[in-house]
Amino acid sequence: MERFKKKTVLLLVSFSWLTTLANEPKSEMSYSDFNGIYEGVVQSRKSRGAYGLGGNKSLVRLHVFVYNYPNPKYRDMYNRETRKIVKPKTVMGLLEVYDNKRGKGTPARSYFTARGYLSSTELNIDYIEKYAAEQNGQIKLNSGKISKFTIPQHSAGEFEMKVGYSYQGKYRKVRSYQRVPNLFYPYFESLLKASDRRGNGRVSLGSSGYGNQGSIYTENPSVNETLLKAVFSYRNSTEFSYENPAISWIEDMEYQLKNALKNQSNGAHQHLKYLPNANKLAVHINTSRYSSSKQVHFFDVIIKKNSDRLDFEVVRTSVAKACVSKAKVADNNRRIAAQKKRIEQERIRKIKEQKEQIAAQKERERIANMLQETTPTGEPTEAQMKFAIEYQYKVKKGSLDRMANLDISESQNPVAAMSKLIGMSSQTVDYTIKSFKKYGCVSAESVGKPGFNCDYSIEINIGGSLGSYYGSLLNNTGTANINSSRFLKVNGIWMLVD
Repeated sequence: MERFKKKTVLLLVSFSWLTTLANEPKSEMSYSDFNGIYEGVVQSRKSRGAYGLGGNKSLVRLHVFVYNYPNPKYRDMYNRETRKIVKPKTVMGLLEVYDNKRGKGTPARSYFTARGYLSSTELNIDYIEKYAAEQNGQIKLNSGKISKFTIPQHSAGEFEMKVGYSYQGKYRKVRSYQRVPNLFYPYFESLLKASDRRGNGRVSLGSSGYGNQGSIYTENPSVNETLLKAVFSYRNSTEFSYENPAISWIEDMEYQLKNALKNQSNGAHQHLKYLPNANKLAVHINTSRYSSSKQVHFFDVIIKKNSDRLDFEVVRTSVAKACVSKAKVADNNRRIAAQKKRIEQERIRKIKEQKEQIAAQKERERIANMLQETTPTGEPTEAQMKFAIEYQYKVKKGSLDRMANLDISESQNPVAAMSKLIGMSSQTVDYTIKSFKKYGCVSAESVGKPGFNCDYSIEINIGGSLGSYYGSLLNNTGTANINSSRFLKVNGIWMLVD
């Protein structure tokens, strides 16, 4: 009798506790509050008879796990009720449907990966990203799709919920999950194998997207692993590598590694959700720019699954630290070599400048001496005549250069445009006197003009696409012809007049 009284008291206390929970006001829930198993004995629409009546009831068991970190692939949502930004979360689910209400036998299993948003009243599963069904003990991807659904805010009691297309009824949460349950692992392994498109066992952990400066992958990963070996392929256009390091190369490689892992579209989040135990990456790099046959463990990446973001802390290994020391020495040697090169270039420049100045001074002295030469008759020498012709060319060439520099941006004058075109085309003309010979000069005073009329032969080389045109301006026929021109001395310089 005493034992019966104790049992009665325990039952009353338990009933009172459940009643209190059911009557408590609903508080705002977190994503982790939805992790667990939900069970309900419901009547499927598929099993109902005519007019939706009759049919067998089935035990439906829903396993749900929501990752605490957001899914950066999808955009945030604004909750008008709470006036807060809600980040999308990755939801893993498994729906088990028995053909009886006692849960006997093997259920039909459907797995799914979904996007979920939490409001003040529900967890909304609004997009099914991946799905699969178990058939004859094997996971078949893209089979057994489940429609989006909502898990309402719940307490210890029953609540109404519709799961998938057909299973609507009373459910209750019978167990909570603190970590991803093992029953999801076969589904994860199938998804990881499917991601290996080339059949080499590689699973991508991120790439930097546009330009693809870097990509990281792991080979044949296991769902149970906490430490994953990964390989980072870093593409750079510099001369630097592990064998020839530089501090800038190491820092940029570290930056590109973070970019690849955190890329919103192709980042580590794509497959890390199927490696729930992974918390660290041992990142290797190739020792050569041209071969991947040898690799070294260069970085450790600590995976931080925070509630507001998935983050990565990159730590340099002892190998990387040794490479940094080597790079500092190499960078210093490069700076010394560059400084020596600049000093040598400056020395060569100064020598060249001095030689040019000396040559220019000698040329000025030569021209000055040549201009001071005189003849008994007062006529120009052969050198003075040649100089006068060269000077005439320079005058015409200067005129063409001014035409090339005309500003016609606001001009509508076609003549100005044509002048600029002619001037610009003259910039490539190359003028040289190949041969020159004086034959004789007579005073031009007999014809009432000052100066001397001289006969000479000249052969001019004019290069460029319009060389023949500019040659005509200088009366050049391309061969050594005898010409006659009048030369006049002005301010001590002989000039070609006509």
